[in-house]
Amino acid sequence: PTERDIPRIVWNAALVLCSYIHEVLPEGSLTGKRVVDLGAGTGILGILCATKGAHVTITEINSTECDNIRRNVGHNTAAIDAAGGSVKVDICDWTKCKYLTPRS
Repeated sequence: PTERDIPRIVWNAALVLCSYIHEVLPEGSLTGKRVVDLGAGTGILGILCATKGAHVTITEINSTECDNIRRNVGHNTAAIDAAGGSVKVDICDWTKCKYLTPRS
């Protein structure tokens, strides 16, 4: 794969993981758990976890992306609240995070 293929590959992987969470993971498995979604794109994975009762921090690289995620979260607020989940959306450039970059 080339660098241009990465978004498609990551999106497909997110859909596979969403399918697993929705169809295979036992009910209640995420209730009360803390989840971090780094570089979340649309936020679909973190939002799904929140609708399963998780407390999720969804991150993206800039405010424009975070605003898009917040809109998507807003469309799912009722399901998130009903499950007892929560979502926090925040900017995180994980390539600059001292805890996530390789050490020399």
